[in-house]
Amino acid sequence: MTAPIDQLAPATLRIGTQVSTLTLRQLPHGALKALLRLSDGPVTMAELLALAGLDGKPSSDRFWLEVEHLFSRFAIKIAIVDDDGTVAELTPNSQLAAPVWDHRGITGESYRASQYTLLRHANGVLLFEQLVRHVQIHTSRPLLATIFAALADAQDLSDVSLLLPGTAEGVLPAAMWLLALSGAIERTDTTEADDPALTVRQPHDLFLHNNSRRGLSPGRVSASYRFAGQKAPLPALREPWPGESVVLPRPDLDVLRKCDPPLADVMERRRSVRTFQDTPLTLPQIGEFLYRIFRVKSVVPASMDNDHGYESTRRAIPSAGGMHALKCMWPSVRWRIWSDCFITTIRRTTP
Repeated sequence: MTAPIDQLAPATLRIGTQVSTLTLRQLPHGALKALLRLSDGPVTMAELLALAGLDGKPSSDRFWLEVEHLFSRFAIKIAIVDDDGTVAELTPNSQLAAPVWDHRGITGESYRASQYTLLRHANGVLLFEQLVRHVQIHTSRPLLATIFAALADAQDLSDVSLLLPGTAEGVLPAAMWLLALSGAIERTDTTEADDPALTVRQPHDLFLHNNSRRGLSPGRVSASYRFAGQKAPLPALREPWPGESVVLPRPDLDVLRKCDPPLADVMERRRSVRTFQDTPLTLPQIGEFLYRIFRVKSVVPASMDNDHGYESTRRAIPSAGGMHALKCMWPSVRWRIWSDCFITTIRRTTP
């Protein structure tokens, strides 16, 4: 355990985690002893069970409830250790971490790999990221990856052990237990297909969602500037077009302020248009559209006083960080030269 524990009363503990401070009251004596033992350093699961006096009781027991709370608040880690060191380590990705606390054991049970588990290389280790359970396993050994690959088809512990002869005693069952705890592998009698929320979600959907929402990813989300100091930022404005240019008429903003309809009227009359006229826009119309939407009011120089240190622009429309990643290229073609397909494409880009 990485969090300090204070005993406030005979059955009350206060635990300070990275996320919040937990006060656990009316703890059963066994659960109290086991939680206090966690504060002394690494402890085996067998020792914890003996201290808690559980002996295989169901996961609704108070002890397991508090262990789950501590795990989701980054206060404890779960690891497999052998004579050569740490085999694998299970940690939460967010406060939504929900390991599969199934205490029936893995012997005799059939498992298959979860489709919502992402396996990749990260920072010198192999990373199993379970997208539904919000947990991840770090390992620098091939054992867990071999087990995961073997469970592309449903198999039990005895089947997998035949594929991995010579594995140290106890390590293979522990590795399968850790994979099952993380949700990286699932029991075949309760599959992900039974969850209505997952029937409409693909793995890439969850990966994008988890890594683009604060609180669902251990890393920084949005405005991370991960290449700051490594790559020079792009200029806010591109080089001027080298070819022939057309000077567009600029609208009179004072006139527009007087003549423009009210915003409420514009919003009420708004509709989608999917049929287009053959009449091209006039130069004044193009000039007004581009002036209203894409004109650059000013360029903000790069400054090392802020987090990003890149050049940005102020325009009539907002953009996160003033980046304005969308650029406008207005096509101009001779209609008789291009095919009908291309003409349709050009027309669809015009308002």
